[in-house]
Amino acid sequence: MSREIDRRDFTINRVTPARETELRAIASDVSSRLPGTHRVQIAGLDATTGNPRAIASESAPAERGNYIQRALDHVRNISPALGLAATQPAEFVADPHVQQTTSAAVTVHLQQNYKGIPIFHATQAVRFAPDGTLKDTVGSSVTVAQELAVSHKLSIQEAVLKAAQHIAVPDADEQGTTDQFGQPLNLTTVDLTGFVPKVIATFRDKTDQPTVLEAGPFGDEIKGSLVWFPLGEDLRLAWDFIIAMPNYEGQYRAIVDADSGEILYCHQLVK
Repeated sequence: MSREIDRRDFTINRVTPARETELRAIASDVSSRLPGTHRVQIAGLDATTGNPRAIASESAPAERGNYIQRALDHVRNISPALGLAATQPAEFVADPHVQQTTSAAVTVHLQQNYKGIPIFHATQAVRFAPDGTLKDTVGSSVTVAQELAVSHKLSIQEAVLKAAQHIAVPDADEQGTTDQFGQPLNLTTVDLTGFVPKVIATFRDKTDQPTVLEAGPFGDEIKGSLVWFPLGEDLRLAWDFIIAMPNYEGQYRAIVDADSGEILYCHQLVK
């Protein structure tokens, strides 16, 4: 089995006819409470989450500037239509770097959080037309149906050791592979003998606990933090790491269940 893993099951379609009918009714109700003539309608659904992947805006007021605040206000106003539960806070954090095209169209990227911790791959892009009119919202949102506690059994040192053990040795199906020039790739095995993860710095004032650990036998300092990982109907609290191989032969993003130590996700970031 390759070191690359994703425990999510993408074969399940969570968009049932009942769910679609419910979301369209919610969008209609949300529209009736938007200011002026602004209305929204669902333009696409996400089979993985059962929530909208696109919500189009109609007759939104034209206004240039203040894009980040407008984007945040918009997703909070339409949060029920995005699939958020009635008891779930609409918690989004904006990327401060607003994207703008040569035609002056603007996109604001938002990360969905829960209790101050990012939800894996739960992002929204709020797009504005060149005249500043809010055009649509596209992305993925995750429903948190009941309150979850921010508690974990594994320390970050224990979790990073699990991740290191997973990526240290190439799997059999990775042997014999070649690069883009057809040359054989000599994949490195990392010797973890005596490796004891040590924390260099951590930010305990932040809920997701961003932390930097010593490189040990790896190619660079290891960065980690907490993340929520959607798995079926559950939302698992996990440790999220970026680990570079020696000589930067590769770099992996590895997500480890903060209770069981199971590898939930591992992906090679360097092609």
